[in-house]
Amino acid sequence: MSQTVAAMKKDGLIESSPGTDARTRLVQLTDAALALVPFLEAEWRATEAAWAELEQEIPYALNQVVDDLNNALARRSFRDRLLGHLDPRFRS
Repeated sequence: MSQTVAAMKKDGLIESSPGTDARTRLVQLTDAALALVPFLEAEWRATEAAWAELEQEIPYALNQVVDDLNNALARRSFRDRLLGHLDPRFRS
């Protein structure tokens, strides 16, 4: 979270001030960030529509694909799978 806040602050998207104790900071969007909100909302709606369109074209839910891939990679990493197919001369 702190890295995201730092990056957004560097880009002029947020302002921060001390919180009620030394461990907290109040974070507020700048006018520049607020101006981006309509674009971000439109982009999110377009992303959801594209996702739904893709799901209409395939016989399974994309969320299920993601879950299945995560489970398979938890059992054996992509790196391990790749190394299993790579010529031993090129393994590091």
